[in-house]
Amino acid sequence: MPANVPRKALLSITSYHGPLYADGSKTGLFYTEALHPYEELVKAGFEVDLASETGHYGIDDHSLEKDFLSGDDEKIYHDPKHPFNVKLN
Repeated sequence: MPANVPRKALLSITSYHGPLYADGSKTGLFYTEALHPYEELVKAGFEVDLASETGHYGIDDHSLEKDFLSGDDEKIYHDPKHPFNVKLN
């Protein structure tokens, strides 16, 4: 990529945070599905912004289960000062 081209990226996340699952839990932003691309883009030198249809979002309840959120991802989720979480809020 030429040096004079801005290295910016926009990740679009859903605003919908309503019931979807048979157990009544809500769908929404699947945390790691936004976190992982964010981290890769930042690592590649991009300035990354997040956007949703309404400016708000809700986390998919199932995305916080141990099968999907563990290790470093879980540490990041619980760190309100991590740049990704700052962007979300």
